[in-house]
Amino acid sequence: MTDSASSEIELTRHIQRILQTQTISREAHFKLVSRCLTDIGTSPEQRREINQVLDYVQMGKIKIESPLASPNPI
Repeated sequence: MTDSASSEIELTRHIQRILQTQTISREAHFKLVSRCLTDIGTSPEQRREINQVLDYVQMGKIKIESPLASPNPI
């Protein structure tokens, strides 16, 4: 498995965990926003998943937690 494929699988797992717990750490949120804005090495599927999480945060379906209570850092 290539580093790119491994990274994509890892990102997908983190996003699935975020969607399940409906929470995201500030650090993970920052990293997703940064990745979305830089668009370096982000596949269309990854971009869709990231946008879904960011949309849910904006709608209030996913809560941003304080750094001390982070169940899903990226």
